Amino acid sequence: MTGWLEYLRGGLLPTRELIQGVLDRVAFIGPIALAFAAFLHAELDEPEPARRHFDLLAARQFADVPRDEAWLMALAVAAEACAYLGDRPRARILYGLLLPYADLTVSHQHMRVYLGSVEYVLGRLAEARGERERAAVHYEAAMESSQRIGARPHLARTQCAYARMLLDADSTSAAERERAGDLLARAETTARELGMKRLLELVRGGVAPRSA
Repeated sequence: MTGWLEYLRGGLLPTRELIQGVLDRVAFIGPIALAFAAFLHAELDEPEPARRHFDLLAARQFADVPRDEAWLMALAVAAEACAYLGDRPRARILYGLLLPYADLTVSHQHMRVYLGSVEYVLGRLAEARGERERAAVHYEAAMESSQRIGARPHLARTQCAYARMLLDADSTSAAERERAGDLLARAETTARELGMKRLLELVRGGVAPRSA
């Protein structure tokens, strides 16, 4: 999916077209279309449409999301939207559903989309629930997984998200600030080398992406 590559490079203008493309092309496989729409509206910082699509997807607490080849991806992108929206009750539900698959990565053969480690998504959900220590464990595991398989874009995004969490704490220790600085420096290097323009801007601002 060329639109996904443009998204990874940081082009948000094609993201709006990607939303419609997702709805047009994958609606036949059901809830994943709603999940992607919620996720991509979150990336565009549009809470109202993100909430609308997310609420439709979560109406039955995700019980009607088919357990097929798209299930893990649908829940992973739904989790990103959930974290963006700060929906703690549904973050708890999604966390429980995804936790048994923590050691997997999220991809879809036909859509040609790779979303990274489930550990990263679990970190986002734990952080949304205010469980910083648990989120840190997941972020560390996600970084190790991405490093091991050479998934550099997702390693950089995880580093950035982890750093933001450390810096956003009400009380941040000197060690945490140092750790966050190192994570941001590493993410900046990768973003610059790979041409990830939006991530580079976010890293230089000390802010993590809103979603994966």
